[in-house]
Amino acid sequence: MQTPKYLKILNKAVIFGIVVSAVSFVIPLIPCKKAPVIVDPVYAWGMCKLANPFQQLVGLSQKFYNISTDNTAGLILQFLVATAVFMIAFTLFRKRAGKILDLTTK
Repeated sequence: MQTPKYLKILNKAVIFGIVVSAVSFVIPLIPCKKAPVIVDPVYAWGMCKLANPFQQLVGLSQKFYNISTDNTAGLILQFLVATAVFMIAFTLFRKRAGKILDLTTK
């Protein structure tokens, strides 16, 4: 039994989503708003890298995708966005398999 073409695309997109999420621990890939922890913080857009998801940063507040300040939520958002982007890209730019003329004798 063959696997459906969209399942193959989804598998590739999930793998790329995991890779991008893992790389975002080392390289700043996530759009976020940063501000020092003060009474009235003024957030500025920038690129952030993920910190340890089980530990909170001290002295710096980061809003990942301007939605959440939680590191775990930032990781989940990064995975979902990367998977969706790669799935759309693979769907739009995949090669179309043409008909194959089989001239072999059985």
